[in-house]
Amino acid sequence: MIKSKGGFTLIEVSLFLAITGLLFLGVTIGVQNSIFQQRYNDSVQSFAEFLRSAYAKTENVQGLGDGTGGKSTMALYGKLITFGEECNLSSRSGNCVANDSDEVFIYDVIGKASNKSAFSKPLSALANYGADVLNEDGDLAGMAESFRPNWSAVIQGVRVYNELYKGAVLITRHPQSGTVYTYVMNGKTIEVNKARSENRKKILRDYLSGNEFKIEQADYCINPNGNQESSIRADVRLKSGARNASGVEVMPDDDNWCLEAK
Repeated sequence: MIKSKGGFTLIEVSLFLAITGLLFLGVTIGVQNSIFQQRYNDSVQSFAEFLRSAYAKTENVQGLGDGTGGKSTMALYGKLITFGEECNLSSRSGNCVANDSDEVFIYDVIGKASNKSAFSKPLSALANYGADVLNEDGDLAGMAESFRPNWSAVIQGVRVYNELYKGAVLITRHPQSGTVYTYVMNGKTIEVNKARSENRKKILRDYLSGNEFKIEQADYCINPNGNQESSIRADVRLKSGARNASGVEVMPDDDNWCLEAK
């Protein structure tokens, strides 16, 4: 007489549960890694697109209406992007609202629509056209926006950890020739909102006449782990002398200045 097998032994059940648990853990980790990578790629690409959009908004010198349908005496010449400001856009006279996040700000650069004198150097031309982000009343001359990296990522400098990147980018057209120029300030920023809180005026003009703005490369390291040290940092590069959106590039690993191997 043949006896049927009564069931699984305790060892067989334990092995089944262990193997199932390992398979589930592997799938879970794989899904989590995939989600992390997608979110990180999104934060990198969204920052690169933010920089590129500044060129799209600078390609044409735009006259400003006078509010009555007539022609204004002022024109929009470009964009100023600031990293690491102390105050945020909510700041008003006598009240600096701390920028305790990693927000980046972008401002309209506005100046006179015409000038009889000719200036060959772009920054000198902007200065003589009275171009600035603040007006004579100490408020914004035009529009301002902010950008914050997605998914808790932060923007750092090359080989700089535990702190946010500080700097500024001026993307502007020459008031007379219309040629686009990109100037970079690394290591310090322009405190536009702090100046607003102190009711200061025409803050950009101080930098147009100095040597802080340079035509040079800037590398922005996107750290997915906040300000913690990480071996995963994408390099969004603004090329030296960029004239359009093609000057912004997410660098491949073999030319990534943000990696520790560099």
